[in-house]
Amino acid sequence: MSFDLKSPKTIAVLVVIALAVLAAGVGVGYLIMKPSLDDAEQKLAETEDTLASLEESTSAEESPTADSTDEEVETSGPEEPADATLVSTEPDGHYPGIIKSINPASGGGWEIVIDYVQVLGGAEAAAAALAHGDESPPPNDYYVVNDNPKLRTIPISATCAVLMHDTPAPNPSDGVIMGDVTITFDDFRVNRWGALNYYKSAIYYIDVSGGFITNIEHFWVP
Repeated sequence: MSFDLKSPKTIAVLVVIALAVLAAGVGVGYLIMKPSLDDAEQKLAETEDTLASLEESTSAEESPTADSTDEEVETSGPEEPADATLVSTEPDGHYPGIIKSINPASGGGWEIVIDYVQVLGGAEAAAAALAHGDESPPPNDYYVVNDNPKLRTIPISATCAVLMHDTPAPNPSDGVIMGDVTITFDDFRVNRWGALNYYKSAIYYIDVSGGFITNIEHFWVP
């Protein structure tokens, strides 16, 4: 049997045969590759599950629990000071002044309000007295200058002692007791000198250390 290759009918038959062969090849290829494709899809799914598990584990480690957050809040705050008494910022030193008042300190204990003065002697005393229009040289060769009205409030140390010179007696009618007497600050404040208000008119030297008055000494006048 012979075929006319130029005949439209023959060409149509050949096209149909070619398409059938091509379809058969694709089907065979798919059947051959399908197991490999299924295996690849399964491995991809397993990998995605592993990554999801790792992300959940990392998030759980980074996020603090309610208990740990509460614990941080409880321990991160500043500790309360054991002594609530306010400490003065006055530099350490030895200062003369007039005690204006003695008051309870806000955190316990006592504090004084003091007006610093200058106690001058010799040529300085004479020059200062002359500049202020007073007798020069001054009597007893000392002169007190109090040009600065600033008042300072300084707490008293618990161990503060007071050295008195030429002290008044407990009873004003007894006159003056000559000599040196060391007393406690409480004794100075209440028992002997508070009733007389003696400290209000006298000059005292105070020792300041660490923001507290550690010693007080009465300025003796001849």
